[in-house]
Amino acid sequence: MAPNQDDKGAPVQTPNADLSIIIPNDDLTSTSSSSVNVPEEHSIYEIVELPQPPTLKELIQKYCDCKDVSNITKVKLMVIAVDVGLQHLHHHVPMLTELILDGSVLVSLRDLGCALKNLKILRVNRCGLTALDGTYGFDNLEEIYAAKNQLLDISECYNLVKLKVIDASNNVLKDIQALFFLSLCDNLKELTVTGNENIVSHNDYRKVIKELIPQLEMLDGKEFSFEEKIKAKINNNNNSTAGPSFLPPLERPKSTQSEVNTSKEDSFSVNFPPRALSGSSQGISSARESNLPNLSSVRSHNRTIKGKKVLPEIKKKS
Repeated sequence: MAPNQDDKGAPVQTPNADLSIIIPNDDLTSTSSSSVNVPEEHSIYEIVELPQPPTLKELIQKYCDCKDVSNITKVKLMVIAVDVGLQHLHHHVPMLTELILDGSVLVSLRDLGCALKNLKILRVNRCGLTALDGTYGFDNLEEIYAAKNQLLDISECYNLVKLKVIDASNNVLKDIQALFFLSLCDNLKELTVTGNENIVSHNDYRKVIKELIPQLEMLDGKEFSFEEKIKAKINNNNNSTAGPSFLPPLERPKSTQSEVNTSKEDSFSVNFPPRALSGSSQGISSARESNLPNLSSVRSHNRTIKGKKVLPEIKKKS
């Protein structure tokens, strides 16, 4: 049975009290509007206001319990560096000398920016770091603690000329030879590499590291003994031309064809000052006139003349 044209649809309740609905009539040419008010307690939607994340300055003020942070020298935070924006840290705390970020999430030390000129102590333990790159802005950094990360190499610290302490324990350092670059840090005195299996499993790794970094005084919390220092110094002197002890020795250059092979009994060498021989004919002739007969060869590059021994003649008196 077709509905009557005068009949209207039943009113419909909507979750939103301000929503107006159109109730159609069988006659499509005519419509009527109706506004349905729904009590607030029956609404299924609610407006939730999310709190705004604190800014970097607010975090520093909260953890340091100080409103004026411009003169603060020590800051301890635990943040996600990408969300907070630590690269602006030097704007808020220009006098910062010690920064503690243990347990934070850092992609790289580049997240800290490159303007922390006064920073001396940096603690980034358990931050998920894989490298210590991005330290070019830390001109005065003296101590860096980066334990329990995923560091593969710490040679990026070679440019930190004032660095004294490095803690790289419980990481995954691979190449012990790469520690040689830390010898460029003239002030480096203490290094910690415990928990790095590829390093501590090396045969006599303390001796090798001492030879690689001669200025080092303490390794893994233990000072080098007097004997270890003497042995390392002797090995460095012996290998001054060949490099560290684990590298193959350099081959001596072979003698040239111009050199004359003579026995030890009838040969001698005379060393002249650098200006004794100029490489000209006058230099050679002057050498021949100085009671050096039978010259076999002249080596101009090291100013050495070789010849045979000749006994002086004894003249009898008439």
